[in-house]
Amino acid sequence: MLPSLKVKIGADTSDLDKGLNKTRANLLKFAKIAAAAMAAVGAATAALTVKSMRAVDAQAKLAKSLNTTAKSIQVLDRAGELAGVSMGEIQQATIQLTKRLSQATMGAGPAAKALKKLGLSANDLSVLPLDEKISKIQDAIQEFIPAAQQAAISSELFGDR
Repeated sequence: MLPSLKVKIGADTSDLDKGLNKTRANLLKFAKIAAAAMAAVGAATAALTVKSMRAVDAQAKLAKSLNTTAKSIQVLDRAGELAGVSMGEIQQATIQLTKRLSQATMGAGPAAKALKKLGLSANDLSVLPLDEKISKIQDAIQEFIPAAQQAAISSELFGDR
């Protein structure tokens, strides 16, 4: 319960006035600090949103250029992060794979021989999203190729890097 406030007529209320003015000033300071904090949070949120939108746009453009889905690019990006491989390196390997699979559909190029060893078909792989294509190739390499020869088979499909 709040204590009752009784003020005698003509009593000195200067201390009460000072206390109220000090409280008012503190509330104004707090309001200014809170407003500044909210503005900073809003600016940071806006910056993160812009950054995220740019990343999504870049992934969508990359997916389109590699004839795959944005989801596939996201999977590869995360796998690359875990493996310490940059998205640029993944992109270059993907370009090589696409060229070599195209040659292999005509029975030519280094990938044709490699795919035969793996028991895979260039035509079957060409219809898969990029992440599934790479996963299927990697699984076959691990299953059918001795460890000492895996890098050589990979380079026939993905290039030297």
